[in-house]
This record gives sequence, structure tokens and C-alpha cells, in this order.
Amino acid sequence: MQLPIKIGMESKKNWATYCSTYFFNSRIAKEQKRFTLEEVINAIAEKLIIRHPQFYGNVQVSDEEDVKKTGESKVKGGKKSVLSGVPTSLPATVKAMRLQEKARQVGFEWENKSRSGKK
Repeated sequence: MQLPIKIGMESKKNWATYCSTYFFNSRIAKEQKRFTLEEVINAIAEKLIIRHPQFYGNVQVSDEEDVKKTGESKVKGGKKSVLSGVPTSLPATVKAMRLQEKARQVGFEWENKSRSGKK
């Protein structure tokens, strides 16, 4: 199975941006006695287990479509929009990237921008 994102130097920079934001915000939250980086990492681990039971549980999948269906059913759990779950408190650039990632997961991505109007 291939990763749904292209891995390259640009991805490395994006991940560095995400991580630095999380680390920085976790540090502030710890100082305010709200939560710690360890709690954030545990929450990420729990989310991975729920979203990817084919890796961390006993769910068997046969192809990429099964993976998507399994993940969607676990994640949706009452959510009304594919875009829900993106915190409104994120910095604008990070929020835009997260919304774009969610839209991409449901088919809103084009190699050629001129084809985008057809959606």
C-alpha cells in the first residue's frame, strides 16, 4: 500500500512546521497547567489505534478501499462534516493545510487546476 501523500523535502518542512507548533503549544499549556506533551503524544497514539486498526488491532483489510472504509467508519462517529475536527484555534496557515488534507481525502485534489471547476 502506498502512502496517500507524496514524501519529499516539502513534506519534511511541513511536518517540521506541524511538530514545532505542537511542541510550542504543549510547552505553553504545561506552563498553564492545562496539559503536557506526554498527554498529547498519548492522545495521538490513541487516535492512531482507533483510525488504523489494520495496523494496531485485529481488523483485516484486503485493499486500499477497505482501509479507507475502516478509517472513515471509526473516525466519523457522529461527525456531520468531513471537515469537522479541525480546531478553530489553529494558526491560519496550519488550519488551511489541515482543511486541504481533509478535502483531499474525499477526492478534492487535482493535478491540473483547470479541472477543479468540474467538481
